Amino acid sequence: MAKAAVVIRAKNEARMIGETLKRVFAQHFDDFEVIVVDSGSTDGTLDLVRATDAKLVEIKPEDFTYGRALNVGVAATNAPIVAFISAHAWPMDKDWLANLVAPFADDQVAAVTGKPLPHLDCNPFDRRGLLRRYGTDMLYLHVGSSITYSNADAAIRRSDWEAEPFDETLTYSEDIAWANARLAAGRRIVYQPYAAAYHSHNETAAELYRRFDAEARARVAIGQGTERYRISRLLWDTFAGAAYDKWTVIKNREGWRWLKFAPVRRIAINLGRYTGSRNMPKDNEYNPIARIGLRAGIAVLQKFNYNLQRLAPYVVRATRKHNKPIHPKHLLKNNEAHYWYGPYIQGAKRVLDLGCNQGMHAVYAARHAEEVVGIDMDLQHLYVANFNARWEGHKNVTCMVYSAEKPLPFADGSFDVVIAFDIIEHLVERDLFLKEIHRVLTPEGTLLLSAPNSETTFKKLKRAAGLWDYSDPTHVIEYTRAELEDECKRGGFTCTHIEPVVLDTPFFGFIDFLGGFSLPLYERFDRYKREAVIDKPLESSGYRLVLKREAATG
Repeated sequence: MAKAAVVIRAKNEARMIGETLKRVFAQHFDDFEVIVVDSGSTDGTLDLVRATDAKLVEIKPEDFTYGRALNVGVAATNAPIVAFISAHAWPMDKDWLANLVAPFADDQVAAVTGKPLPHLDCNPFDRRGLLRRYGTDMLYLHVGSSITYSNADAAIRRSDWEAEPFDETLTYSEDIAWANARLAAGRRIVYQPYAAAYHSHNETAAELYRRFDAEARARVAIGQGTERYRISRLLWDTFAGAAYDKWTVIKNREGWRWLKFAPVRRIAINLGRYTGSRNMPKDNEYNPIARIGLRAGIAVLQKFNYNLQRLAPYVVRATRKHNKPIHPKHLLKNNEAHYWYGPYIQGAKRVLDLGCNQGMHAVYAARHAEEVVGIDMDLQHLYVANFNARWEGHKNVTCMVYSAEKPLPFADGSFDVVIAFDIIEHLVERDLFLKEIHRVLTPEGTLLLSAPNSETTFKKLKRAAGLWDYSDPTHVIEYTRAELEDECKRGGFTCTHIEPVVLDTPFFGFIDFLGGFSLPLYERFDRYKREAVIDKPLESSGYRLVLKREAATG
């Protein structure tokens, strides 16, 4: 049995498939087979395939759907890992297959999708989109990711396909539907930028219309269609999109041909979206002018706040409130609210601080516990954490580099208390994270956890404006109170106490900036936010939880 197989879907691909097969067979990978699923080629594609060692499987044109062709291809091999590549996509190098297969070393990975690169003759609009959208960092994907799973350059685990074959009734987006189903089943999908392939289209206006019409219809079929594409939105998207495309052509000196095609392209794309979404419910609330105004206002406000927040520590130093730039919150005289967890670590033998950052909580815990261990992935932060611990004379603190998304390097029942502040929202491996905390805690152990709240008014406004609503771009999830409690319950913990943190405000940067000039004023704002959130818990920036370890079952 081959270690891996490569399935190529084809129909009338004689112009490109020869190079595709040449590059696939040149891969530096031991023991793999190539399967071509053809659906009625008449242009010489079959002759090119038969001239190689590829296994040819033919299906009738009338039986073709993308999902059926893939299912036929996977069924034709017993390989545990099956890769897919379009007949007009060319692997960038000879390590494409090896890089695509590598993430499957993690048993939780169901699929891997590679990085599409533009062909040399790619139009300037698709080239712009591909180069901007797909980065160079390996990522775990989730539903709604800006990067989506695509069978044009991907690989799947055979056992996941057996559990969830591709939907043969869909005319489009069978890959997205399959990926969403596997994610819902708790499996992982990886974006692997080092499995890159040249894959782009130079579509005519008619081809663009058909593709976007089919995509919109597929969104309805797979449950991702939420609103009908309105005429007002069509007009705005066409006008704004054409202007953006023309600017791209002018800036990059792409030529008169593309300048003329820019408005035609946008008309075709948006007409396709419009006709394809006719079966979606009508969104009577959509107002393009209001939405544009809301987006612009929020964008300006966020930029204003982030810049002021970054300046605040330097204002602290400039006004000689401290000899180094630190956030004003660290200068407050009353820090009981910040170190609210003191009673829960008093007298503890061992405390574990996950995501310890610069050691603020680890150093505080060292004053009350016999031993403290902190872990973080940032070496610079760990250097500061260890320095701060030694500066205060704490020899009972050890901060080490380690990932919280791996099995923890500690024995069962090693810690009385685990601190996990503002870390779970950054993790894809949340189930493993909680499982490992459960394992390393003593039977009567305590987990102290905090996470951001997803249902504040400001975040709802950002969602309404179509903007990313998480409080940090590195977050992969944010919770409502009920969702957070349910997540912890599934991890084997009982919540004994939960409280809101502080009132969420869109003017956080302005408040921090003022705090650099006047600590009494900053303290008044801080006290107000903590008191006001008691009556408005849904407006809290996040929640703090005290959780007790439940007895392991099974």
